Amino acid sequence: MGVYFINPNASQSFIYVFTGMHLIHIFAGLLLIINTLWRSYKNVPQAKNLFGMEMSGIFWHFVDIIWIYLYVFLLLNQY
Repeated sequence: MGVYFINPNASQSFIYVFTGMHLIHIFAGLLLIINTLWRSYKNVPQAKNLFGMEMSGIFWHFVDIIWIYLYVFLLLNQY
């Protein structure tokens, strides 16, 4: 008997897709925040620092909106 990493049922396999996308977005967001923090300690013009902070904020708000949408979508479609 083999080990199945992805379930043959497509609807149940989406948990792997959601988890993978979640991990990718968390990793990308953390890299973005670390880069913004690192640039704030360097001698970079304030306009570039503010741009990086704004992009970090937009990214995290976008991820929040996507996860709220997915939660509601999955909650309403569970039957």
